[in-house]
Amino acid sequence: MVKQIIGLITITLILGISIFSQQVIQNPDKPTAKNAGRIAKLTEVLRIQDDGKNFYFKRPGNIKIAPDGTIFIIDDAQLLKFTPQGKFVKNLQKKGEGPGEYNYLSGLSIIDNKLKIITNQPSKI
Repeated sequence: MVKQIIGLITITLILGISIFSQQVIQNPDKPTAKNAGRIAKLTEVLRIQDDGKNFYFKRPGNIKIAPDGTIFIIDDAQLLKFTPQGKFVKNLQKKGEGPGEYNYLSGLSIIDNKLKIITNQPSKI
């Protein structure tokens, strides 16, 4: 009896999946629209490269640009500062839990020409 119920449930699932599965759509070899495609032309505006000495990028993100053009980037355990031309200035992170120190930087903003950071370890702004 249990085997019959399991068999019935299995057959029902197989039929349900085959009936309600999505239809496969094949794109034509030649696009039907004259200007088909999503081609974006990329234009380089600024290039920042790690120099292998003072910093290196692991997972750069949360990029902020100050009104004067100074660039700030959070990258792993680094808060990196660059000139408007992309030259490295310094790593602003001081590891620790004392004044001006933090272990993990979670947010960054520029308000009234001042850099504001949010840390989780320890929790501070």
